[in-house]
Amino acid sequence: MNIHKLNPIIFILAISLFLNLFGIGWGLPDRWHPDEHVAQTLQMIGERKIVDFYHPPFYKIVLAGYMVPFLAYFVLTQGQAGVKLVSSCSSWIGLVRTLPDFATNIYLVARSMSALFAVACVYLTHRIGKAIYNEKVGLFSAMTLAATMGFVGRSHLAKEGIFVTFLVLLVLLLCISSFQTKEWGRAKKYFLLACLFGGFSLAAKYDGGIAVVILAVTFVLLVKEKMHSNEITGKVKTSFQIAALGVLVYMLGLISGWPGLLSHFSRYKASLMGSGYAVFSPTTNFPELMERFFDFAKVLLASFGLPFSLLILSGLFAYILKFKKQPKEMVMIIVMMASYFLVAIAIYNYASIRFVIISLPLLAIFAGLGIYALYSKVKFRPISICLFTILFVYSLAYTLRADLVFVKKDTRYECSQWIVKNIPKGASIEITRPLYNLFSSFILDDYEVIFCGTSSQDSGFDADGFSLFYKQDIEGRKKAKEKYFAKLNQGNISVDYIIHSSWESRFLDEGLEDLQLIKEGRNFLKNLFEGKFDYRLLKTISYPESLFWNPRPNGTCPTIYVFKKEKI
Repeated sequence: MNIHKLNPIIFILAISLFLNLFGIGWGLPDRWHPDEHVAQTLQMIGERKIVDFYHPPFYKIVLAGYMVPFLAYFVLTQGQAGVKLVSSCSSWIGLVRTLPDFATNIYLVARSMSALFAVACVYLTHRIGKAIYNEKVGLFSAMTLAATMGFVGRSHLAKEGIFVTFLVLLVLLLCISSFQTKEWGRAKKYFLLACLFGGFSLAAKYDGGIAVVILAVTFVLLVKEKMHSNEITGKVKTSFQIAALGVLVYMLGLISGWPGLLSHFSRYKASLMGSGYAVFSPTTNFPELMERFFDFAKVLLASFGLPFSLLILSGLFAYILKFKKQPKEMVMIIVMMASYFLVAIAIYNYASIRFVIISLPLLAIFAGLGIYALYSKVKFRPISICLFTILFVYSLAYTLRADLVFVKKDTRYECSQWIVKNIPKGASIEITRPLYNLFSSFILDDYEVIFCGTSSQDSGFDADGFSLFYKQDIEGRKKAKEKYFAKLNQGNISVDYIIHSSWESRFLDEGLEDLQLIKEGRNFLKNLFEGKFDYRLLKTISYPESLFWNPRPNGTCPTIYVFKKEKI
């Protein structure tokens, strides 16, 4: 292969790797995003069984294999004493204070896997754009995804979003190869391989079920286009055979990646349908659907930034303008995106990039198409090159700014520093949300922090609201918090400071029942902000943002409010 032709994509992949790795140590050794699957994976390795019945396990199985070399090194250097020390910790805060280096390094290892899969997604996006259109569209698409802030932001988390996006893109590329291959035998192999990875996709995350749409569209295209050949006899019989075989291979991938699905199906079903998934709020109300549509549009605008968003729109316009001349493979992308967004808008009660992460590479392909269409129309090449260099540099700066949020701009860094400078040591601080939404756990060294009636001066204090491992009593936690906030609402509060974060405000304003607060908790916040307690708002720590310049990764920079008790 000509090395010269590889240079552009190698350069793009290098940029992607840098952006995805820069800042992955954010918040460490504290875990400021407790939904990351590090603790559960550690438990799974230790107990040699599936321990999380809320999420499909394939991501954690792959992550466990990825973490094994580091854990083996830890055992070799620390011995059984180190293993016992880790096992003795009942909370992540306890682990941070006992083995901060281990807590930091295990997270860096886990997050690096997401970063590497993000780079692989950029490469697959290039391959897909090239397969459907040409090399330039592929490069422009990869360039767009590599510098997309929302995508890079999710790559900084040890979660399954980037991994399942990789699997779905792989399914899409295999389906395109199946459709484009002239030899029927090879086309069938590509399709069955796509079915296998489609099963893996669902085994990694429920969103991965969208791969079924790609497989269904591909099957229809194969039946319609490929089976007109005289070489294929018994068209109907062959269609049933390939469909049945595809279903079997899909199930093979699903069961291989989700070995406990059959034996623990009732537990997974109960978890999925239970009260733990407060983000589910299905609706068919048209005005509400439109409101959610525009909320997701704003999230995507913030994720891509203004230039890339405009290029996506120009790509969609270019596609519609020459619809009849467009490659048939684009039907897979269009149908998949339409289905994906429709489901997201219909079932989620608020917009977040994590609910539509798989759509980002697909939208990047439209941006690549838009760039190529504009590039082709500008006859004087230096002008087009200069224009797109400016756009790319702007988007690169946008994403780098988001990486800097991870490194030092998150409001929790500022809150931690502000507390040390402005609150006297030994003061008592009531927190209305788990510690990871507010400030560093090292604040506990010099202050008494109270969370739901328990003090940091007590043994076994866990201000995360999560045990170290995945053993939670959600209903019990709700009832305990309701009882505690009911007590506070009666005026039984005497701490020096109260610190609260913005996510509660969102739930308070929108009237949603989240895991943390229900009736009494909301009443407490309402009374607090209306000044009905003897506390005044002393400090608000927030991240500046605007509609067109909002490089804030999802899950960072909560708005934090500090209240101080008034002297009577």
